[in-house]
Amino acid sequence: MKRPSTLKTRKASNSSRGYTLLELAIVLAIMGILGMVGSALIAPTRQELLRSTESLAGDLESCMAMTHYSPNSYSITFERDGYTVLRNRQENIEVEKEVKYPESVEFARVPANMSFQKNGDLKLKKEDMTIKILDRKKKESLYITIVPVSNRVRVTASPSKPI
Repeated sequence: MKRPSTLKTRKASNSSRGYTLLELAIVLAIMGILGMVGSALIAPTRQELLRSTESLAGDLESCMAMTHYSPNSYSITFERDGYTVLRNRQENIEVEKEVKYPESVEFARVPANMSFQKNGDLKLKKEDMTIKILDRKKKESLYITIVPVSNRVRVTASPSKPI
């Protein structure tokens, strides 16, 4: 009769020693998979914001460069969810490019339109020289600033700090 009671005490002492290496490895593997899935869900919105901002910055630079070498003038009109690049050829206005942003990205601060005249002249008020592009989900924003004297286009994380 005493024999079964000693078996129970040994079983109890064996089970209270902790987790095995295999159990810990499985838990770490599951946590790693969950972490990868979570980061994959968060990262695309940042990439969409950066891609959209870089696209507009490139089009601003292209419009300024094209007016130096072309008899045409260019303008960019902004909507809440994208923009349109227009080529003004004498009296004829043609759509050069139309860009729609993903649903997660929108303009937060932007002039109604920007017009680039011959020789790259850009006539804007100082407050219209910075465009704010917002990620709706994360409430993160990037700024495109046109430097007045050189007409350089800068993409920054805040109105004064470069990325």
